[in-house]
Amino acid sequence: MYKIILSIIILVLLFFINNIYFLELFTLKNLNNEGYKNYRLGDFINGYLYRKRKNIFKYIIDNYKDSLCVKYYNKTKNLSESQKWYNYEILSKLVDEIQLEKSPSDNDLTVHLRLGDIINLVDNKFEFKNNNSFDNKKYGTDLAKLKDFILNNKNKFSKFVFVYGIHNKPTQGLNPSLKYLENLRIFLKQNKIIFEERHNNNPDIDFAFMCKSKHFMASGSGFSNHVSKIVKLKNNKTYTL
Repeated sequence: MYKIILSIIILVLLFFINNIYFLELFTLKNLNNEGYKNYRLGDFINGYLYRKRKNIFKYIIDNYKDSLCVKYYNKTKNLSESQKWYNYEILSKLVDEIQLEKSPSDNDLTVHLRLGDIINLVDNKFEFKNNNSFDNKKYGTDLAKLKDFILNNKNKFSKFVFVYGIHNKPTQGLNPSLKYLENLRIFLKQNKIIFEERHNNNPDIDFAFMCKSKHFMASGSGFSNHVSKIVKLKNNKTYTL
C-alpha cells in the first residue's frame, strides 16, 4: 500500500513539473517569434554580419526581402565603406516609411529591455553578459537602477512602455527572463505605475516604434544603440542608467 501511494505522489509531481515546463515553453514561444530567429537587425546595420558572418548575412538577404535590413542594404550597397554601415540618415528615412497601428505617445517613456540569452539568475540576483563590441557595457538593464529611475521620474511620464523579446529556450526551472519580467511587473503594480508591454515579434515594427519615441531609454545592446542614434537624430530625448 505504501509503495502504491508513493508511486501516485511521484506521478502527480512529474505531471506538475511537466506542466510547468510546457507552460513556460508556451509562454516563451509567444514572446519570441521563431520566424525571426536568425534575423539580426543590429548586427546587420553595423556591418558585422557582412564582414564576419556572411552566411547569416546572405540568409537575411534571401529570406527577408521586404525587411528593413534588405531595404537598408539596397540603399547603401553602392556607397563607400564608411557610408555603408551606421548610416542613420538613410535608416531614419526608412523607419519613417514604416506605418504603425499605434505610435508612442509624446509623454510616454519607451524602455528597451534586452533579455534572453544574455541574462542569468545567480543567488537571486540578475546578471548580464558584457557587450564587448559596445564599450564593454552590460547588455541588459539593471533592475534596481531601473526601479529607482521609475520611482524618481514617475510623474514626468504618462506611462512606461517596455519593449522586449526573449531569444532563448527555457532550461531547468523558470527562465531568468520571465522572472525578471515578473519582478518588474510586481514592482510597477505595487507602486501604481501605469505601464504597457510590447513584444510584437516583428523586430522591424518594434524598432520603428522605439525610433518614433519622444522619450527613449536604451539597454546595452547594439540594437538599442541604433534606436538611440535615430531618436537623437530626430531631436528627441534619450535616457541612460
